[in-house]
Amino acid sequence: MTSILLASLLASLTQMISGEIPPGLTAPARVIFVTADGSPGDVRCDEQARRWSCAGVTPGVRGLVVFVGDDGVASISIGMPDVDVPVSRWGRVVRVTAGGAAPDDLHDLHMSAWKPERSRARPNTRRFRPVADDDVHVAPMSPSSFWIAGTTTDPDAFVLLEGPAVGTTRLAASRLSEGPPDEPLYLPAAVPLTIVGRAHGSHGEDADGADLELFALLAPDDPAVVRARDDAPLLHRLSAKASADGRFRIERAPDGPLLIAAAHTVFGAGGVWISSAAVPVDVELTPPALVKGRVLKHRLPVPAARVRFVPDADAWASSTDPADHISEETFTASDGTFALPLPPKRVGVIRVLLDDGTGVRVAVPSLVIKGDVLLGDLTVPDARRLFVRLADGPGCSIVAAGPVGALGLEIVKAASATTVYELELPDAGVWSLNAECGGEIYEVEPPLVAVPAEGHPPAIDARVLKPAGDS
Repeated sequence: MTSILLASLLASLTQMISGEIPPGLTAPARVIFVTADGSPGDVRCDEQARRWSCAGVTPGVRGLVVFVGDDGVASISIGMPDVDVPVSRWGRVVRVTAGGAAPDDLHDLHMSAWKPERSRARPNTRRFRPVADDDVHVAPMSPSSFWIAGTTTDPDAFVLLEGPAVGTTRLAASRLSEGPPDEPLYLPAAVPLTIVGRAHGSHGEDADGADLELFALLAPDDPAVVRARDDAPLLHRLSAKASADGRFRIERAPDGPLLIAAAHTVFGAGGVWISSAAVPVDVELTPPALVKGRVLKHRLPVPAARVRFVPDADAWASSTDPADHISEETFTASDGTFALPLPPKRVGVIRVLLDDGTGVRVAVPSLVIKGDVLLGDLTVPDARRLFVRLADGPGCSIVAAGPVGALGLEIVKAASATTVYELELPDAGVWSLNAECGGEIYEVEPPLVAVPAEGHPPAIDARVLKPAGDS
């Protein structure tokens, strides 16, 4: 008799909620109620004729009504504003547990969705930076619970758990998509780690202000990748800077294995793998090879000329790490001399550019594999002139970009009160032409022109075509 009365009393304290199935979700097979705090409850949901209803809902309860269809998952929040998530391919509740942290540390938690930035220009890249994944939606349900739903297709997409008193934890999105929506995934919080160490030159010099980057394995759960981690794809996690004595401290570091890479403009670059934050890290830097020369124009030394390394376009496109092809630029001294650090992969050209817009490109000798490269005197010629007679373009400007096929393109623009334009180009080679008329870019015929290194300046007849990009 008592149990009957208790059941009757509980029934009087609950209510039924109902509504329409979210549009865009076809053939919903199940309707589930998921409480925000993880309490089991006794809610029973049903669907009929594109409408849903849930009975046994306690007044004031917070949670989600989750709809599982043949082609995806959708949800509607109950008692939680701004938590509704559009129709997705999958959805899952993540509940954070104390794990290695203390229960009191589970406050101000934040989860966000990320994926590796994949470059179409460099398909072989093996060091990735994370970018926000707009295909995955994260909605907080409680201080330690999150509803995560998405349509992500990147196999390396992930969510990050962060908080002021816990370590940053990465969770693969593929784990979320593997389980049913009504089966929570429990994520243990980690203890925040601190990495300390020192970066120094090959003779022990303090690497003052060295730049440090922390990389983790892109696929940390793959045993084969861990064993071959020197060639494994890596994900950038944190950046830091060394102090005046080369010492560094990286707070809230993720768990290992981790690669700490350091770079300094004078002492070079280096890196070390670590599997634990318990031991101080020692990063020895290897000085870069230098390319040396002197810049002349009209047989006179040129001070303050800009000198930089420009990688070969094909080498850049096939690179696994873009940092292997980048170095700090420098400027010539008062006597025109320079010493430019070379990147680890030195396939490319040395680009010299003067304030007057003239310049010269010199290929780095491929026969020199190690050590410094001596180029001798680099003579900067006068600007290559290009004359363009432009029809149907009164009031326009001519814009030239080139040389085509090389990285480090230069942009040269010329205006004219007549139909004849004179452009002073810093390099020989093939240049592309466009016209800028009234703030709008137009295609030009011919679109390309070859400018020789020597001989008479070319003169071409051109005409303005349709706006660039129009079909």
